[in-house]
Amino acid sequence: MAYRFLLEVPEAMVDDANIAINSVPDAQVLLVRNSHGLGFDDPYSDLTVAAHSLGVIGAIYDWYEQLPNPKPEVGLVLHSGQRVPLTAGARADMVRLVRRDQPWVERTLPKIGDHMRDVLPGGQIGREATEQWIPSSEPQAFVSLVAPTRKLELLGNVQVAVKVPDLDRAERYYVDFLGMHVVGRERKDRTGNYHPVEPGYDHARALSTGTEADVSFLANGQITMALDRVGRGARLQRSAEPPVPIRVPRSTFMEIKGAALVRGMEIDGDGIDVLAVRDIYGLVWEFTVDHSATPAGELSA
Repeated sequence: MAYRFLLEVPEAMVDDANIAINSVPDAQVLLVRNSHGLGFDDPYSDLTVAAHSLGVIGAIYDWYEQLPNPKPEVGLVLHSGQRVPLTAGARADMVRLVRRDQPWVERTLPKIGDHMRDVLPGGQIGREATEQWIPSSEPQAFVSLVAPTRKLELLGNVQVAVKVPDLDRAERYYVDFLGMHVVGRERKDRTGNYHPVEPGYDHARALSTGTEADVSFLANGQITMALDRVGRGARLQRSAEPPVPIRVPRSTFMEIKGAALVRGMEIDGDGIDVLAVRDIYGLVWEFTVDHSATPAGELSA
């Protein structure tokens, strides 16, 4: 589940506002339509915004503050229907308003370690970190930064964190093996706070300049992952955590089983409807056939 609100802007500024919103890795514009409630001659448009954190509020204020004077009236329409102009308060005030307007998001948004924060410009942290992971109650709509090599229809609510020596290799591994999408990356500053990396981030360039990201977020349906970079010289301990349970359709189950055998992956358990494999980073994934998702007439292996 994501935060949702309308950004009300003059029709002539829709494209610029869209660019500002989509520059934030975990935010996107779902719909653009004529504004409602202000009359037929109203020259404004509504952008329906969905975001998994409220860092997008900072991006909206950055864009608005760069507009020439006199600035047009721009504001948010909250879930309650309340219209709030950006000039009514600072960005931190708007973040609080959106949170109070949609308190259920804080209770259902996946919390991955200490990294899922609302980072506002100037290093402010909009939400305290929490170690509690709260499963989502509905599918997540992530923006993909790196497309998967194949699409797997993973089912269920799963959040996973794993330590990796090299983010670039780990991202490509899980994109290929599990069909994950890279949905965001963050870098830790000297004070220990995390901030989204710059647009157009490139692993090779970051390695040469010493500006590598410290964490990557991946997703596929309702499974989310946080990859923590611990350095290429670090020794990874064999995970003692219980297997990560995932329900998959029969066709996906067979595809994963074939890929595991071709890759020579360690098989911890193998059955007709259950397969447990250990990946190269020590995680054990337990795939179980979801018969309710298996099309009628499909053969059972």
